[in-house]
Amino acid sequence: MSKAKFAAAKELIEEKKYVEARSLLKTIDHPTAREWEKKLDKIDPLPKAKTKKARKVKVIRVRHGFFGNPNSRALQRAIEKWMRKGYELKEQVDQRGQGLRNGYTLLTFVELDD
Repeated sequence: MSKAKFAAAKELIEEKKYVEARSLLKTIDHPTAREWEKKLDKIDPLPKAKTKKARKVKVIRVRHGFFGNPNSRALQRAIEKWMRKGYELKEQVDQRGQGLRNGYTLLTFVELDD
């Protein structure tokens, strides 16, 4: 049985169908099959899986102005600053203050892909 599989794998390799030959060799439980797989890896290496680069996330807190109103000038400056640094604004959340406490706005920035 394995002789027939080896013959089929050899034929696939000669036809440069390396993926099919590799999958057939994996079904054969024999040391020679492992040797052939190593030779295939030298001839036609498997493509490496691409890993995504982790994107940086910045969360900025901008305090509200008098009477608990959002400070639009400070918000605009913060947004411009981080966009110049290569980030995009992902989310803007206003948090109202209670009583005498002023509220704030949370700005979430994510680094742009290269």
